[in-house]
Amino acid sequence: MIYMNRLWHCLECRSWIFIEGLEKSFEEYIKDGYGGEGDYYVDDVVPRVLGNLNLQRERWRDEFTHLQIIFILPKYAMRFFMLRGNDFFDFRSGLFQFAMDDDLLAVAQGQIYDSFEKYAKFTPKQRTAKLLEIQRLLEEKQQVNKYELFFEQGLLFSADGKHEQAIKSYEKALEIKPDYHLAWYNRGIALDNLGRYEQALASYDKALEIKSDNDAAWYNKACYYALQENLDLAIVNLTQVIALNPKYREDAQTDTDFDKIRNNIKFQQCLELDYSSPK
Repeated sequence: MIYMNRLWHCLECRSWIFIEGLEKSFEEYIKDGYGGEGDYYVDDVVPRVLGNLNLQRERWRDEFTHLQIIFILPKYAMRFFMLRGNDFFDFRSGLFQFAMDDDLLAVAQGQIYDSFEKYAKFTPKQRTAKLLEIQRLLEEKQQVNKYELFFEQGLLFSADGKHEQAIKSYEKALEIKPDYHLAWYNRGIALDNLGRYEQALASYDKALEIKSDNDAAWYNKACYYALQENLDLAIVNLTQVIALNPKYREDAQTDTDFDKIRNNIKFQQCLELDYSSPK
């Protein structure tokens, strides 16, 4: 959704100036948020560009009498402009809203998706820019795949160690698409990282109700039960995951989550079984 700030309307205006990219000058002053509910703004600092606009508002009015000046901004940036550049914004301004067309929206959303591994390597500036781009797309009224955007937002928060915010993003995705198994699974990981193991286990179970071959969810359940020294359930889940994906046999041999049951003969036998043979 594009927002325009029309300044100093004049019936005799013959020329228009369109200014894009103003938001790039104050992105570093905007905090992380999620789904339009976060605290996006740093309230005690005015970016230099907005401070200058506030100070120069009369000069702009007097020296650009035959121009119509239009700032093209995404919604989050428009809100920030109104908050931190309010003297300039309120000075004989108008506000117009335009929705992004469907084709452009589809292209923009297709360019958003990436991997957790890549997000983990992002700088804070890159992460903030990505979150703001997701927020811009979430604000499009005709958006049909918002659950995917909320999920992507959750991945970014998870990669930054902000697990509470990640959980809220995954839950936003699940409000829209309750059978989104990846959101249930990643919600479980975030809960796990916060030490909320029972809730994490329940989230993994929900993921497996929807997609029973989610090998990572089976493995995480096995780890949970091993940490609880629940040998039987650890072996049940580990047997299931090795049958789905043999690579987890090697993972379990070195994973410290299994240290409490590692010397048990049943655990050792579990790792030695040939899961490729008929049962």
